[in-house]
Amino acid sequence: MKRALLVLMLIAPVAHAQSADYDPYSQAWNGMSSFVGLAEGMGFEVTAVSQLEWDELSSTDILVMVYPLQRVDPSDLSSFINAGGHAIIADDFGDSKEAMAALGLLRAESTVPQAASHWKGHLHAPIAQARGGHPLSNDVGELVTNHPAMLTQTDGVTTIAGFENGAVVVAGERGSGRFVGIADPSILINKMLLFRGNVQLATNMLRWLDRNRRARRVVLLRGDTPMYGDPRPFIDDARAGELGRSIADLNLWLDKRREWLLTTTAMKVLAATLAIALLLMALFALPFRRGPKIDGAWLRFGRPGRRDEPHHLVTSAEQGTGSNLVLGC
Repeated sequence: MKRALLVLMLIAPVAHAQSADYDPYSQAWNGMSSFVGLAEGMGFEVTAVSQLEWDELSSTDILVMVYPLQRVDPSDLSSFINAGGHAIIADDFGDSKEAMAALGLLRAESTVPQAASHWKGHLHAPIAQARGGHPLSNDVGELVTNHPAMLTQTDGVTTIAGFENGAVVVAGERGSGRFVGIADPSILINKMLLFRGNVQLATNMLRWLDRNRRARRVVLLRGDTPMYGDPRPFIDDARAGELGRSIADLNLWLDKRREWLLTTTAMKVLAATLAIALLLMALFALPFRRGPKIDGAWLRFGRPGRRDEPHHLVTSAEQGTGSNLVLGC
C-alpha cells in the first residue's frame, strides 16, 4: 500500500501552490510531519512561524526555509549567516532565488538533470549521487528527488549531492555561520523521507547545524510567510569561548535597552536617575568637616577684672610689674 501511494505521489505533477504542501503538521504525502518528528526525536523543538522576526533568531536556533513564496531579502539572509546564523534554504521555484544567488548559488529551474538513474525509471524522479568528504554526505549514498531544480553555479560551497550537470544539495560557510542550499524542497516531505538516503541527509543537516548541541530549536518557515526586521549584528562564533558569548549577549541586551531609552519619557527618567546618583556620590565622596563648637559665650557681657583684686596683685608681684602694697581688709 505504501509503495502504491509513493508511486502515485511521484507520478502526480508538482502542485506547489496547494496550502497543504510542506505543512509541518500534515501526515499527508506532501506534508512535513515526518521531518518534524525526526527533528523532535533528535531533541529539537520545532516552531512553525506565521511570520519571521529576524532579530529574534539567536544562536539556539536553526532557520529552515522551505519553498518561501514571499521574497527573501538577500541582504537579510546573508547578514544572518555572516553574523553566525545557521540556515537551510530549500527552494526550487519559490522566491529565494536572489537570496541564494547572494550566497553564490545560481538556481536553474528548467535544466533537465543528467542523472545516471531514476527511481523506478520515472524521468521526473532522478536519483542524485552523494559526494564524499563532508559530514552531510556521510552514509547518504543516493538521494531520490522529485521534479528538482538544479544549482548550476556553486561558488565557495561544497556539493553534497548532485547530477552530472549540477548540484541539488550544497553546504557552505559565510562569516561565522553555516548554511545548506537545497534545489528540491520535496526531499523533505513525508513520502520522500521513506527513502533511506533522504532520511540520512536530513539527519546529517540537523547535526551539522546544531552548534555541538547548543542549537536546540528549529524555526520552520514555509510558503507565504512574511519576514520583518533586521538580523542581529552578532549571533554566534564557533571559535568564541563562553566569555566571548557572554559579552555578545551583554551587548545585545544593551542594544535592546537603547531602543527603549530613545523615548522622551524614558530619557527624562534616565536624566532624573543620573542626577540623583551623582548627588549621592557627591555626598559620600566629599569630606565631612566639623566647625568650631558654638556655645554662645560671645553673647554674654564680661566685666573687666579689677587691679586691686588679690589674685591680680599676686600675679603682678611675681612678674615685678606691680606695686608692693598689699591691701588689708
